[in-house]
Amino acid sequence: MIKTWMQLQFGARAGALVLAGVALAGTAAKAGTVTTTSPALVLAFRVNDGVGTGGGTDLEINLGTAAQLVLEAESQPGGILTLSNSSGLAVADLRTTYGDGTTDSSWNTRSDLVWSVVGADGSHDMWVTAPSDLHTPPASSFSAQSSPAGKINTLYASVSGSSTANSSEAVSVPSSQGNSYSTEIRNGNPGTFSKDYNYFATANKTENGVPSSGSVFSELYYLPAGGTSEDVGTFTLASNGDFTFQAVAAPEPSAWASILLGGGLLVLWTRKQRHCGVAKEQAARL
Repeated sequence: MIKTWMQLQFGARAGALVLAGVALAGTAAKAGTVTTTSPALVLAFRVNDGVGTGGGTDLEINLGTAAQLVLEAESQPGGILTLSNSSGLAVADLRTTYGDGTTDSSWNTRSDLVWSVVGADGSHDMWVTAPSDLHTPPASSFSAQSSPAGKINTLYASVSGSSTANSSEAVSVPSSQGNSYSTEIRNGNPGTFSKDYNYFATANKTENGVPSSGSVFSELYYLPAGGTSEDVGTFTLASNGDFTFQAVAAPEPSAWASILLGGGLLVLWTRKQRHCGVAKEQAARL
C-alpha cells in the first residue's frame, strides 16, 4: 500500500503522547554513542572534490524522523524548529572539520562543501532534499526506487558510533568508508556516479552549497514508491551555522471539516444536476 505523507502525519499525530517523552533525535542509545536506523533523517556534509581541509571526512548527523520534526516544529513559535544545537548540527563541528578561517578557509566560504538531508523507510520509500530553486524530485515505481533507497539504508550504519565532542547526534566519518555518505551518494569523493545515489540527475540533485552570507534553503520531499512526491517542509542553513526546519502547514481540524463539507456539497450538487438532466431528457421525449 502506498502511504501518503498525510497518512504518515496522521499516524504521528495519533502517537503524539508517546512521542512527547522521546527526545527529538531519539535513536541515540546513550550519551556519547549515536545509533541511527530507518526511517530517521540524516543531515550530511562532504567536500565534493575530496581536497582541502576535511576533504576526506563526512560529517553526519541524526535528525530523528520526519514525523518527529514536523511535530516539534508545530510546537515552536512561528513553526520554526532550531536544529543547530548540542543534539543536532553544532557549528563547532563545521569549523573543526571544514575550516574556521584562522589557518585555512572558513567552512562557510567554501564552494566545494555541500550538504543534504536524506532518509528511507523500508526498501522503497525515501525522503530527500532539493535546493529550493530546483524542480521537485519525482517519485517513481517500487523497482526504480529500490536501488537508491537501498543506498540510503546502507548509509544508516555509518551514522553510528562515537559522537563528536560538540553534538550527541553527530559522527565524523572517513569519506572512503564503505557505507559513508560520500560513498553512497557518489561512490566516493569526487566519486564515479554522475547522479546522486546513482539515481537523481542534475535537474533533481539533492545537495545544496553553504552560504558565505545570508542563508540557503532546501525543501524536504517525501517520495512514496508508486505515488507522488510531497513537500514536507524547508531546511534553512545560515552562514553563521544556524540550521532550522519549518514544516509545510497542514490543514487544521476545522479546515478539514470545511473541506469535507465542501466535498459533500459538491457531490450533492453534482447528483442534483444529473437528476435534473435526466428529467429534462425524459420530458423532451414526451
